[in-house]
Amino acid sequence: MKKQIFILAGVVAFVMGFFLITRNSSTNSGTLFETDTKALEASTIDYENDIETAEISMKESISNLHRTVFVDVQGEVISPGVFEVDHSVRVGYLIDLAGGLTDYACINGLNRAARIYDEMVILVPHIDNVSGSTTEKGGLDTSSVEDSDLISINTASALELQSLPGIGPVLSENIVTHRTENGAFSTIDELINVSGIGAGIMENVREYIKP
Repeated sequence: MKKQIFILAGVVAFVMGFFLITRNSSTNSGTLFETDTKALEASTIDYENDIETAEISMKESISNLHRTVFVDVQGEVISPGVFEVDHSVRVGYLIDLAGGLTDYACINGLNRAARIYDEMVILVPHIDNVSGSTTEKGGLDTSSVEDSDLISINTASALELQSLPGIGPVLSENIVTHRTENGAFSTIDELINVSGIGAGIMENVREYIKP
């Protein structure tokens, strides 16, 4: 009788142990499945975010490639005016769009290979307003520039300063700010102390300015 009881208890214990093992296994499998599902969802979200970021970057790149700017071409060109062009073109291209130079254009200091920017003003001066210059077409000598024709770097407005070759909105504002904070320029050579103005620009504007 005791032997039968031990056998029965062993069977019960085996069944209960098998049940617990099966239950734990099922629970673990569910946990693993749930974890894998969450990982897959996270991976999918990351992938979608990467695609969206790539699309935005591509659209910005395409936009930059085709960005247009407005440039005002004045002075001795056949057809002065404001032109809307791609930002990658150079000054020479704008001059061609304006019909090219007139017979009285002075090209001294005119850099036709210079880059352009939005709201830029390209001023091609008349040969009579520039000292000792010649034109590309006629090679005519000019008389000396009258002092009244020169632009005063101490009194000219930012807009007037933009008529100087190589001086755009940023540099003209830098000139006005510099003289406001540091006082009037004693000589034109002091212009090189203005932020953004180097030796090249100084040579371009020297003959057009006075203190």
